[in-house]
Amino acid sequence: MSDKGVDEGGEAVSVQENIVSAIGAPTTFANGFVVVGQIYGFQLIFTLKNGPADPAVPVANVHISPELAKVIGRLIRRNVLGFEERVGGPIRVPDQLLDELGVRDLEE
Repeated sequence: MSDKGVDEGGEAVSVQENIVSAIGAPTTFANGFVVVGQIYGFQLIFTLKNGPADPAVPVANVHISPELAKVIGRLIRRNVLGFEERVGGPIRVPDQLLDELGVRDLEE
């Protein structure tokens, strides 16, 4: 399945939803995430924490444009909704965590 889009140069691009790994790109696992707003975009820092007493270690650092951040948010939402539909129910996230992150009131 693919979606058509337009890159920053105005050329058509294809977004593949079912690609697990890009050729030549490193693959990693993260269980933590930090978003840093910057003057011209966003920095996404993915982290890995192995245990409660262990520090979170950065595993990937990605800089993106505000436009790409908005598109990524929508694509992730669509994929999460599709996942929930396939498994037969919503993914539960504790209200306390949503409150700590300040995102409970955002559109579900």
